[in-house]
Amino acid sequence: MAGARPQSVDKAKELFVGSSGVDVVEYDLSDEKALQRAIEGCSTVVCALGALENEVLNPFGPYTVDGRYTQNLINAAKATPSVKHMILVTSLGTAKFGMPAGILNLFWGVLKWKHQSELLLAGSGLPYTIIRPGGMERPTDEYELTHNVRLARQDTFFGGQVSRLQVAKLVAVAAAQPEIAAGKTVEVVAETDAPKRDYADLLREFTPSKSDAEWKQELSPLAYHVLREEGTERPWTSPLNEEKREGVFKCAGCGQALFASGAKFNSGTGWPSFFEPVDGKAVNKLVDMKLGMPRTEVRCSSCDGHLGHLFDDGPRPTGQRFCMNGAALSFDPSESAAADQKGGSSEAAVSKGA
Repeated sequence: MAGARPQSVDKAKELFVGSSGVDVVEYDLSDEKALQRAIEGCSTVVCALGALENEVLNPFGPYTVDGRYTQNLINAAKATPSVKHMILVTSLGTAKFGMPAGILNLFWGVLKWKHQSELLLAGSGLPYTIIRPGGMERPTDEYELTHNVRLARQDTFFGGQVSRLQVAKLVAVAAAQPEIAAGKTVEVVAETDAPKRDYADLLREFTPSKSDAEWKQELSPLAYHVLREEGTERPWTSPLNEEKREGVFKCAGCGQALFASGAKFNSGTGWPSFFEPVDGKAVNKLVDMKLGMPRTEVRCSSCDGHLGHLFDDGPRPTGQRFCMNGAALSFDPSESAAADQKGGSSEAAVSKGA
């Protein structure tokens, strides 16, 4: 059964024409009791509500559709015993500040209302999956022939596109296999350099972000402030400024390898600096407008921890300066460097760091 708002019924029937076993039903989303009766007997509810183009220009459009109507459906699902899983399709940027979220929220808080609905579902007690797709306006169904799906944890992607067909396939897998999708908030875009993967494998291997309480328990107060609250440590305070052994600098939150010691250089800024990461996929780069001007924020692509910022005044061969907070990093010396340190060969250690 597919439910649709009155103004979308005809379009829904066109989309599902020829689909055996699918009945299009008109829903009154303002009536929670009516919604409960409509979904009674359903085990999975998928909500892909969103204000239409003409509605985002209405001061009450996003509030009504992305807020009240969506939350009515969530409450109805929570009150319906047969419902064991709910999937909510929202958008990239629902919990972000700055650009482009700030621009989109000029349309009467459309992302804000989507995020409020996400929070309601996450706290409802229902097994849930939240899917945040990139822009779906331009890509056609043929988009998947040249662009493969890439998933990321919440608040990772700055932007991106994905086709409605690709999102629908991901939703279908999540609905069919709730055991690999429940409890996950997934951002999804499609990229030309993403490997072609089975949707079920992508969801199965996806690990959700830890809770705020878990991060506080695992990290030092300073590491938590930097990684999870986007703080900045005071310059010249990190021991990693003086670290000159061979090895790998890793994320202090999840242990992902980020920078090789060979890419480290003395920038004179007071923060550990590197001219390139170990791999282009090790970090994500986002636009940061917190100071009122665009800067490039650098985050760990694995746990989405804030690492620092990227500047274009670095040395050759890249000309880049990854200015990192030492509190966001850990250092793993190479086997030879570790052996030198264990054996007390200070001369060897100094020569390697020269």
